[in-house]
Order: sequence, then C-alpha cells, then structure tokens
Amino acid sequence: LKHRFKPKDEQMQTDAALVKTSGPCGAPRGLGAEGPVADASAPQLPQRLAPRFPPAAPCVPLAEQQDWSGCGWRATAWTGGAIAAQPELLALRIRTAKAIYPGWVPPVQSGLSICPPCGDASAPIAPAVRPGPWKPSAYVSACCPPGKHVHTPDAVFLARTLSFVHDSGLALHFDPADLVRGCMFDAAGADLAPVHAMPRPVRSQHAERWRAIALERARKDDQKLIDDLQWSYDWTFSTRWWGCPIQDGVALEGVEDPSGELPMDLLMARDEILWYQEFDQYEDDLGDEGQVTYTVRARIMPDFFFVLARLELSVLNVVARQVDTRWLHAFGSQELVREWSWRELAPAELRARGPPAAGPALLRPTDTQHRTFHRFRMP
Repeated sequence: LKHRFKPKDEQMQTDAALVKTSGPCGAPRGLGAEGPVADASAPQLPQRLAPRFPPAAPCVPLAEQQDWSGCGWRATAWTGGAIAAQPELLALRIRTAKAIYPGWVPPVQSGLSICPPCGDASAPIAPAVRPGPWKPSAYVSACCPPGKHVHTPDAVFLARTLSFVHDSGLALHFDPADLVRGCMFDAAGADLAPVHAMPRPVRSQHAERWRAIALERARKDDQKLIDDLQWSYDWTFSTRWWGCPIQDGVALEGVEDPSGELPMDLLMARDEILWYQEFDQYEDDLGDEGQVTYTVRARIMPDFFFVLARLELSVLNVVARQVDTRWLHAFGSQELVREWSWRELAPAELRARGPPAAGPALLRPTDTQHRTFHRFRMP
C-alpha cells in the first residue's frame, strides 16, 4: 500500500528502476523458467513488487503436422494454428474472387473502396496484398468485383488442412479456402454441390422489423428505399463444398448411385483406430444472430479410412441445420464413395428433444431432407 500511494515523482523513479531491471515482456531479469538465476548486474527486486509484472504474452499457436502412411496412402493433417488475421482474410477474398471471376483484376489506386462492405479494410491492410513499399496514398480499392461481394467468416483457420494422397497420384483435399469459395452463389466446379440442392435461404428473425424501420425512415426523409441487396454469398456461410478427388490436376467425375449406402457394419466395427484427427476450419457468430461451425473429423482403421466434414448452423429462432459430407475408402478396393446430405428443423420443433442450446446436435437422421451418393473409380 505504501508503494501505491507514493508521491508522483518518487513513483516515476521507482517505475524507471523497474524498467531497467526487467527483461523481455516485463519479466524481472534474473528470473528464468526454472526459477531465480544468479545475476550480479541485476539488483534484487522486493517481493512486494512481483505482482506489478504482467505475464509474458502468449505465443501465437503454430500449426502442427500429423502424418500417417500405409496401404498405398499417405494422410497429412495440419492442426492448430491461429485464426487468420485481417490481411490474410483480405488476400483470401481476392483469391476467391479471382477464382470465380477470372477476368477481374483488383485495382489499386488512391481514393475510397468501391466495395462498401469492405471499405473499412482498405488502407490499413494494403501492404499485405500490394507488393513493394507502401505509401499512405495507396489503397486497395476493391477486394471484390463491382456488383459482387466476397465475404469470409470471422474466424477462418487457414492452416488447418487435411489431405489423402494415393501412390497413383490421386488426392483428396480438405482446405478452408475451398469452403469459403463454396459460400459464393456464382462459384462452380466438380467439388461444389449444385445451388438447387442446397437448403432454402435463411433470413434473420429481425428481417421484417428492420425492413419496416427502413421503410419508415425512407418515408420521413422523402427518399426512395433501396431494394433488397442481392448478395452474392450465403450470409450463414452454408458452404456448397462437398469435395472431389483429383488425379494429375484433373477432377474425377463421380457416378451418382441413388441406392448407394455406406457400409455401416464396417464403420461400426470396434477395431483399433490407427489415426484420428478433428479440427474446426471456420466459424462465425453471424452478427450475434446465431452460430456456424465447420468441423472435419478423420479416422483411419485397419481396413478403411473415413472422413466426416460437418457444417453446423444455428440461426436464433429460425433454423437449426447440419450439412454432412462423408468420404469412405476401403483399403484394397478401387473406389472412393461420397455421401452428401443435409437436415434442418425449426427451433420450436427441437425444444421437445432437449435444451435449445444444443441446437443442431438435436437433429436426427430421420430429419434428413436431401441426400446424394456418388462413387469415384480410382485409376
């Protein structure tokens, strides 16, 4: 207490002395990971001053590589890693826009962004996407093509990836960047489910009230109400990505089998798990209107490998949804199988099954409303 109420000048002298006798991140010199270390040049600090030193800042988590190989396959998973920073998200938006709209080139010029939703992310992060020395007058004018908006979830774990590569060169990849591309309505490719196969679009529980407020404001200001914006991405980030094997850079074409089923006897066998990985690839709180999470789970058994990639979505008082992509390969066979399905219910229908906080976890297989099964022949 005496130290806390010292006169201002004396307090400043004490603080200066502490700076001189402190190490990196404010830690006292002479204190190592194993305890006090003798240092004749560093004066001993009073014990009562110890709480003044904040703990060292935590290190940014690094992605870790996990490998498995056998039966002609090599599996690699990168787990951990930090949430993508704003410069990385901006670069991801630009890559996504270029992949969907090949003729578009992001302009760099002085002035404001021509993409209003991304306007707050122009100048501060220009060095991350513009090579060479950065000048205050240089802006990334757009990370989206005119009339289109490419958006990403708030938390994207770009380092977290999973891949299965066969000795023949066939590969199956699970990459967060592909998931983000699958949230765009204009995106196309063999690794994306058709737009018409997706669940219906979702609106916030407050959508009608917000529109009524906007109409009233427009009437008072004698202005014309702007029509509903036709966003080019799914604001709930319900990605259409379902994956596709690649052979020598070419996507393999699967054969749809309406009567196909996963071998449940094989999946439920109580054999030893040789390799298991589980991690989230993105999540978002949808502006406090719900929660969406994309999780990948992979396990390798003595006779097969199996991957479940699941999107779980909960929009408050509107819908609870699961979109599942399952991949299976039985070792020794010459095919990969993919089952893609989605199920959803209104929260009111789920209340009888359990607490509302459980959300999509309360959904059952009988709630499935669409299912597609494909077989991919290996070379």
